[in-house]
Amino acid sequence: MAAPRRPQRRVERRFWPVLALVAFLVLDAVLVAWALGAHRAATQSAPDAVPIVSPQPGETTSPAPSVSPSASSAPESEAIAPEPATRVLAALDAQVAWRALTGPCPQTPATPQLTTDGGANWRDTDATAPTGVASLQRIVVEARDVATMVALRGTDCAPTLIRTFVGGDNYEEYPDELAAAWFVDPADRSRVQSPTGTATAPCPSVVSLAARDGASALVLCGDGSLAATSDGGASWTAAVPSPGVQAISSASAGFIAAAVGRDGCAGIQVLQVDAASAASSVTGCLPTEIAPAEFAGVIAIAEAASTVWLWAGDLIQRSSDGGASWS
Repeated sequence: MAAPRRPQRRVERRFWPVLALVAFLVLDAVLVAWALGAHRAATQSAPDAVPIVSPQPGETTSPAPSVSPSASSAPESEAIAPEPATRVLAALDAQVAWRALTGPCPQTPATPQLTTDGGANWRDTDATAPTGVASLQRIVVEARDVATMVALRGTDCAPTLIRTFVGGDNYEEYPDELAAAWFVDPADRSRVQSPTGTATAPCPSVVSLAARDGASALVLCGDGSLAATSDGGASWTAAVPSPGVQAISSASAGFIAAAVGRDGCAGIQVLQVDAASAASSVTGCLPTEIAPAEFAGVIAIAEAASTVWLWAGDLIQRSSDGGASWS
């Protein structure tokens, strides 16, 4: 006798609901996964999205400013404003140079150093002991063993002039020659002393001065501009903005300057400055990983006999090609 088939129909009736439920769960899982993926993609595609805030009663909303694709919110350079230098440097040629630290008077002694071997060795000298001066302001190298310096003297820190004829073994004071010298008195940086007399500076505060002769000089102003004179300070060129310039000096062709934080040079940039217009052009770069701000007030530059000397912090370098290469 054949077995009854009624139980098989019951199995079939139970199978289809179960299959439908499984299909529903699978479809639901697929839809949830798709929704999460779409949300994640939308979030990643707009990381800078700003949430919309509904205005409160009485307030109005302004449209977001448009930004040009070529615009940049970062400054083009990190040019640092100049400060009165704590370094004084002057050179005679590729081998002979003088340098000195300077600072507030009368706390800073005048202890210039002399090198005769291109900066490999520096010999200490003491100008304070024989003359009583402090805070050297300017050095002019006249010969291997002869140098003239402007310094401050006494408790009132009045400018004076000293000289050595023996490579720093001794110094003497020559106050009567001060009137024929170029310098800026730190007590009044709005005026410049030249061989023709005291002149009004082209800016409220002169940070540094460089002189070529009795009539021609260049000043670096506290606002970072340069101005030149060819008549002893009676008149000045228009101020030329020179971002990042920290130090200036006379040169065989006009003047020379050192700048930091400028485009095109990750370090200290060397500039040639025209004596007639105070306009500058780049001649070289000394690469360094030191941050530009750390060079403020601690750079000195000099040029003599086609050799550029650069003193920045603890670094002394020379260049015979305007700063294109260094040793």
